[in-house]
Amino acid sequence: MGSRCFLRICCKDSLKGLHYRSRWHALVGTADFSWIDNWEVNSIKRISDVDCTFFSPQNGPIRKKNHSAGLKNQKSTVFSGKESIKFPSHNELEFWQPFSATSISSTPLSNLPSANSRRANFRSTRAKFSSSGPGRNSSIEYLNSLVNYEGVGVPKNAGCDGEQGFPLDRIRKLLDGLGNPQDDLKIVHVAGSKGKGSTSAFIGAILQASGLKVGVFTSPHIVSVNERIHLNGGIGPPVSTEELEELIDMARPVIESMKESGEPPTYFEVLTAAAFKKFSMEKVDIGVIEVGLGGATDATNVFKPENVLVSVIAPIAHEHLEALGGTLESIAKAKAGIMKNGRPCITSQQEHEIVREVLEKTAESSNSTLSVAGKTESVEFLERKLHPDGACQEIKISTEGYCLEGNQSGDWSEKVVMPFMGDHQAGNIALALRAVLEVSKQGWKIPPGSVTKGLQAVRLPGRCQVFRPNKDSPWVLLDGAHTKESAASMVESKSRLFPFKTVTALVIAMLEGKEHFQVMQAFLRLEPQVVIFTTSLPFEGKRSVPPGTLVAHWEMAESGFRTASGGPFRCRKMIQASISSAIHRAITEIESIPGEGLVCVAGSMYAVSEALGCLNLESPTR
Repeated sequence: MGSRCFLRICCKDSLKGLHYRSRWHALVGTADFSWIDNWEVNSIKRISDVDCTFFSPQNGPIRKKNHSAGLKNQKSTVFSGKESIKFPSHNELEFWQPFSATSISSTPLSNLPSANSRRANFRSTRAKFSSSGPGRNSSIEYLNSLVNYEGVGVPKNAGCDGEQGFPLDRIRKLLDGLGNPQDDLKIVHVAGSKGKGSTSAFIGAILQASGLKVGVFTSPHIVSVNERIHLNGGIGPPVSTEELEELIDMARPVIESMKESGEPPTYFEVLTAAAFKKFSMEKVDIGVIEVGLGGATDATNVFKPENVLVSVIAPIAHEHLEALGGTLESIAKAKAGIMKNGRPCITSQQEHEIVREVLEKTAESSNSTLSVAGKTESVEFLERKLHPDGACQEIKISTEGYCLEGNQSGDWSEKVVMPFMGDHQAGNIALALRAVLEVSKQGWKIPPGSVTKGLQAVRLPGRCQVFRPNKDSPWVLLDGAHTKESAASMVESKSRLFPFKTVTALVIAMLEGKEHFQVMQAFLRLEPQVVIFTTSLPFEGKRSVPPGTLVAHWEMAESGFRTASGGPFRCRKMIQASISSAIHRAITEIESIPGEGLVCVAGSMYAVSEALGCLNLESPTR
């Protein structure tokens, strides 16, 4: 085995004006360094002419290999110290001296992807982002040049219902320049702290299975930005890169005009306008629109009351605290801001009294009819099955007093086998059923079999997603759980899916603005043998919480924790520099302990996205 080397790439993109940093990345064997890891590729947003630079543990000479034309025509040079290199894309890469080699444990070469798989992954990513003609990729680059609050962090109180909130003037000007496509749509508007993405997917799939043409707009994406815009109820491929570029090109003159007036739209606002434009052009019957942040001042909240079939509010909890005012009351007010005058609103059964009070007061003041899902809908879990490709569960769905399919009266029940897990999905399914009922009351037909067909077609990547990469590897559970409630749901789902004892390694990466201590308390119930703290690469130095901070929260929670048997709890705690290195370390650790192995990755959807890439998996379509 060759000597151990370390790599760090720091990229400043002149188009974005943002500063992205990759992790320290540990590699084994200098004889096999003719590749660049996907995380560096995703950070840089460029594939061609990428340079890998390696440092010896003794901070000695740096060996550089230039990669171009699919890793061919490579040329090696040796230099020392710090050096900047200009790229054709006008990026600047800076290479920095490494930290101590002793701060990262050795990783067996056998645990890293093979050279062939790495090269295949590199070429796949290159094909996704590289140009196939003059200016081919300029539209996506242009989109990425806009301010993206998902990366830099949302300003304090920007999502609140009030003067400090995001102004809706920008998105309205952008939409006006595109012909106000939102006025052509009939929509279901979905907000909430947890479960809104799943609820949107269920609603879209059931309506699509009913024979309607359904557009679905969700965020964030898991692997590719294209995932945010679907034309098929979310149960098939998203819009193509070509279609997305066409939409951005349509908006570009309006964006430039807004820039000149000093009011440039944001990344999310442009994607929102693009989705509305696409749905209008394709003449969708119904659009299912997921709120990005909050609700009242979210860019999606620009519809007239007559365009909103029903507003839907999933469970509300502590999240985006700085951006949404810091209290449950302020968060609930922001979410309730999607209610429209004279239009129905469906809410899940909210846990907190203050949330219920806010929703009721807002419904009264906005003359919106508020009803609670789950009182006449029930979801019973019958059987769960675990297989290498994933997991599935059979459920029995029942409604009391109405038959959704066929728009008939009377009770109704149906058994459905769904290819996803999570007990918490019971409430989301009930919420989706009630929302579809409201749609059906307004004249839209839901033929028999639509609910079963729709739910069976839903895929929920990163939401209690379970699989086994190969027969010799441990099981993997990916969940974007980032609130104490969603973390508790993940723990409960794990215990039901794996009733036998497992050797568990937990990988955690979280963003700012979350209840980190409370989330750690919930994750402790997994009683993992190993817990590894890391950061989510895209936002290092922006919104990612330093691993050391997560360790401190974990140890505080651990001090008062007792195992199910009542004894004190102890586990191995480690810090790794990236999701990739954390997963490899987790596998190494649990393979040294007898028993059925399980690697859990949780804390944010961005962590899940990186994990999917690290494991050479693509996000399945919804």
